[in-house]
Amino acid sequence: MCSKFMRFFKKDKSGENLPSTREIMQEIDVIKKNFRKHGFFLDLFRKEVLEKFEEKRTKDVEHFFELAEAFFYHNRLLRELPNISSSQQEALAIVWHKLEASLSSVGIEIIRRVDVDFDPRLYEAVEKVAEGDGRPVVKKIIQPGFVYEGRVVKPAKVIVERENFESRE
Repeated sequence: MCSKFMRFFKKDKSGENLPSTREIMQEIDVIKKNFRKHGFFLDLFRKEVLEKFEEKRTKDVEHFFELAEAFFYHNRLLRELPNISSSQQEALAIVWHKLEASLSSVGIEIIRRVDVDFDPRLYEAVEKVAEGDGRPVVKKIIQPGFVYEGRVVKPAKVIVERENFESRE
């Protein structure tokens, strides 16, 4: 493929005729087309490899999602007990802190905060109570959500309430 192109740059020792400029330009066009095809296939291959890599990485951290979700339900159950002491509540807070630090070290953030503004990117409203004319606020987390490396993997399922203007004063 490159024979005419390469012959053009070699010194003429044998006295043979050099290819014409038109022939060289045609060959250069063929080379360009091949490079474009090759680049297109490399792009497809790169995208496919990156998708597989992301899929595997997400599967590698799924057990962290399961652990955090299990602890979320366990924590909610314990907090609903009538006789939970302040030291037990403090112990739960410490475990949550350590769990969130561990999750953060692998790029995971659990979505579990209440009394915050409703953000449809992070939350999925499963129930709305107390229709008002204020801004929507998350009142209860039904199921926690997760953000993995800045991307919402699973939105939290929540109960939303509209904040009344009188309640803020």
